Amino acid sequence: MGFDALIRNGVALADSLTKQGLQATVTHAAYASQNAYGEPTWGTPTSRRAVVSTTTERIRDDRGVEVLARYRILFLGNVTVGVRDKLTLPSGEVTPILRVDGGVLADNGAGFVTEVFCG
Repeated sequence: MGFDALIRNGVALADSLTKQGLQATVTHAAYASQNAYGEPTWGTPTSRRAVVSTTTERIRDDRGVEVLARYRILFLGNVTVGVRDKLTLPSGEVTPILRVDGGVLADNGAGFVTEVFCG
């Protein structure tokens, strides 16, 4: 068993162990474009399961600026999320995405986990 398979199996185990009770549903809408008024538009929202935790952590956002993250969202799998996307938390709050980390990369370039910091 190679390292990638070991990590992939570990993430699958973490996913199965956290599905009941620790994971919550967040709604993800990918950024699509801007309308004629310069306002952002998003694609069709998708419900996704993730571990959502509150935090008060200073991080560097996608531009390198130090900011305060209030939420850490961990998708246990390879989920494509961009900083212009929209995430709706289980509480209904829509919070800006500050940074997206891809986690450990597989041999094929796909991530095993996606970690999102929100403000």
